[in-house]
Amino acid sequence: MRTGHLTAALPERSSAPFVGELASEAGFTLIQLVVVMVLMAILTAIALPNLVVWRGQLNCRASAKLMEMSVRESRSKAITNNIQYMVVFKPNSSSFQVFKGNQAYNTPSTGFSAADSKTVTSSSVVLRSGSTGASRANVYVQLYPNGTAAFVAPDKSTSDNYVSINDAHGQLYQLKMTATGRVTLSKK
Repeated sequence: MRTGHLTAALPERSSAPFVGELASEAGFTLIQLVVVMVLMAILTAIALPNLVVWRGQLNCRASAKLMEMSVRESRSKAITNNIQYMVVFKPNSSSFQVFKGNQAYNTPSTGFSAADSKTVTSSSVVLRSGSTGASRANVYVQLYPNGTAAFVAPDKSTSDNYVSINDAHGQLYQLKMTATGRVTLSKK
């Protein structure tokens, strides 16, 4: 049947895309992959410094929380076991140690035995004592069965009731202990 129009037979189209066409069904072009990889590299370069700072702040907070929890746990054990406990914070070694006494009150310095020892900091976190966070003196917290606390070293010299922990990015946490046995952790 003739209609008066010339029709040419078009070649059948292959499934492969022509050069320069987007390959929606056949995959991605090399240029698309390179563009995505460059964008990912740029985003990683922007986000990585923030992740490093965030990780350091997380270490500082975790160390401060560990210190707070250890003092509270020692206070609870002193009340429960009716025996004196002492927590010693050592800024020079960035650690603290929990000691268990052998009496309810007035345990002599030879009557304490080590109950637990922990290093609280990573290399990016600094432990200090004093309300200003400038001292390196050890902090002694003696916890009694009636729930109270005293800040007295075993040699009967007085101790500070503040422990500060800070990181290289300026984040500072301060652990304050009161004579009533209250322990508070605050971010400064």
